[in-house]
Amino acid sequence: MSRLALKSSKSDLNQQPFVLTPCSQKRRWRQRNFKFSGEDTLIFLHIQKTAGTSFERFLVRKLNISNPCICEEGQKRCDCEIIDNFGKKRIWLFSRYSTGWVDWACGLHADFTKLVVANCVDYYFKIKEGQSKNRFYLTTFIREPIDRFISEFSHVKRGARWKRVQHFCNNMSECLEFDLVKEVELDEFLNCPHNLAFNRQTRMLADLTLIGCDNLVFSDTPTSHFGRLMLESAKKNLQNNFAFFGIKERMNESQILFENIFNVKFSDSLSNWNLSKSSDIFVSADQIAQIKQKNQLDLELYSFANRLFDKRIEEFKIKGRL
Repeated sequence: MSRLALKSSKSDLNQQPFVLTPCSQKRRWRQRNFKFSGEDTLIFLHIQKTAGTSFERFLVRKLNISNPCICEEGQKRCDCEIIDNFGKKRIWLFSRYSTGWVDWACGLHADFTKLVVANCVDYYFKIKEGQSKNRFYLTTFIREPIDRFISEFSHVKRGARWKRVQHFCNNMSECLEFDLVKEVELDEFLNCPHNLAFNRQTRMLADLTLIGCDNLVFSDTPTSHFGRLMLESAKKNLQNNFAFFGIKERMNESQILFENIFNVKFSDSLSNWNLSKSSDIFVSADQIAQIKQKNQLDLELYSFANRLFDKRIEEFKIKGRL
């Protein structure tokens, strides 16, 4: 597996978002205007229970561009292919509702390590289109960690297991050998020692090769060496390697930021489109304390992300783009 050479940068919240540019065996990050003609590709990294499903549907159904995705009633996936100047079919969006999960390349809910470090997206386009893309623009959504964790538990309680996820580390296990017939209880979910729901956002946004698969078990807290490495990697990637990230609790601002970054408009309001399922799960004060303790990395990442988000919003205001 080839490694990527990422451009190093100072830890500066004022830094502009970057895009991923394939260049031989190396890639470098730079800001460019996105071309919806198929030369560029927008990649959505879908972290579970962060409003990703709503945003992905919004992308394929509500984006006003010259080559919109074609969505047929009753079909989950939409046709986001366009014909370029050479008569070739090109795809501008790599996501659940355009390309699908693509089990033979990236799989279900692929993380940063799988999508970028392991080159699965580049591999997909070499097979699908016969060539690499000019530029990849990474995007994602994040969510307040306590609410996200409870939402994931609610999803698991309803029977979800995400068995098709292709983990970069073969020894990563959900350790949830629950009977599919039996309802999972929150205490049982919290007592699972290596539950991948813990700090899921940090882990999915980090380059796990910097930590090593054997050390993931030691990366649960920001006070541990490997936990700090993973957290700093996730922060760096969110800051430098994502052209856009949205925040579930800030839907209106997320939509405005996306529209300004990519110079496009949506035909509807994302805050109206995102209708979360209600949850009737009772969570005690002691359970909330446990959730906070087991998601310290995500809580610190979320705080950092909100500060970075504020900076980007302010930058566009200063430029007169909001």
